[in-house]
Amino acid sequence: MPKRVKRRIAFLPPDALVYYRGRWIPASEVTPKRRRKIDIAREELARRVVKEIIRSPDSCITRDRLLELSEEVARRIGLKRRVGYRFLITEGIIGRIRGSTAYYLTERAKELFPELFEKTS
Repeated sequence: MPKRVKRRIAFLPPDALVYYRGRWIPASEVTPKRRRKIDIAREELARRVVKEIIRSPDSCITRDRLLELSEEVARRIGLKRRVGYRFLITEGIIGRIRGSTAYYLTERAKELFPELFEKTS
């Protein structure tokens, strides 16, 4: 019976230099592919939500529609699971009025995406 070899996983220290995209950079600056995809998906979801709210007659969006949009964006970018929409609330892009189930845009959305608001003016 063959002897089992223990697999060892080696992690680079953050200050180690790695060759990444044609240049030598510290290992701490390299971002994993999945993390980049999630960041891209979040940016896309934020833009889609802002556009959707601007276009809607009530200027609001429901949780169901937020979930639909997050699933669409995740599928489009190639993620297995949907992108969470809670970051929109914690970043201050959308918020809810007490007693309401709808989410509304905040001033922060206008600061982050001024080009989307210029089209409506």
